[in-house]
Amino acid sequence: MRCINAIRTRNHRNGHSNLTITNITAEKCKKTFFVSNTDFVYIQNVKIIGYGGEGPAISVTNCNALTIQDINLIDCTSGNEGLLVKNCDDVIINGVRLLNSNNLSSGVTFRLSSGNNYWNLIIRNVCASKVQDAGIILEKTDPKISLKNYIISNNFSTIEDNIKGNKAMITDNLN
Repeated sequence: MRCINAIRTRNHRNGHSNLTITNITAEKCKKTFFVSNTDFVYIQNVKIIGYGGEGPAISVTNCNALTIQDINLIDCTSGNEGLLVKNCDDVIINGVRLLNSNNLSSGVTFRLSSGNNYWNLIIRNVCASKVQDAGIILEKTDPKISLKNYIISNNFSTIEDNIKGNKAMITDNLN
């Protein structure tokens, strides 16, 4: 492995905000990309090459007002999620591409595991048709948790919606 972490924040929930991460390439890192407990996060133009470590290639947890765009996962063999977004509100994911990363369980997983109500999710332009489970997975671990207002559109990917939230639109996706 060339590095342990390309990017890692382990913030406590203390009001951290305004984080911009652009133009990152992580090659053969053990744990490539982990961001947590920060609001107003903007992640753009990230390339992960040869990830075979434990856990997702990119993990974002407890970050509200989150924008992720132009992510390339190349030759990733971990068997886990490509991009895991967990317990985040007001999320836009635009442009996740998997290249020769067929062992990943999913391209994008949006997971709700704590809290009550989450709002506003847009996922579009994901190219993740050759993965183990589904290209895009929406899931929650507690039936009391809800997601309202989400659009999943214009993807080359299978969609697995286990949230089944209010005001959901899943349209114009190709497998």
